Amino acid sequence: MMPSRIAPHPNFPTGEPGQDVSQRLTGDAIRSLREIPILNGVLLEGVALLGASSTRVYHNLGRAYRGYIVVSNNKTTDIIVVESENKEPGKYIALKSANVAGTFNATVSLWVF
Repeated sequence: MMPSRIAPHPNFPTGEPGQDVSQRLTGDAIRSLREIPILNGVLLEGVALLGASSTRVYHNLGRAYRGYIVVSNNKTTDIIVVESENKEPGKYIALKSANVAGTFNATVSLWVF
């Protein structure tokens, strides 16, 4: 079996110096992109938030989330983290939908990173 041309194992160089350098530089670039927190996220669509209480939104990142961006929202409301209920940031975010008039049910899509 031939080694992958995209990401060869360090112990299996292609034997072509130019190709090996190109693969190393490509790997370095991909690794640096993976370290940018906002790019290392997940899109959660159709998340139902019940305004009267917080909703645990499980993100499956395998680590604590760094932040979130509201991609879409079917109400004119803010989406806030309920810090007192946000006990396991490595698993979920405790979110609530609210504005100055009170709390509301909302359906949102989030980019969680």
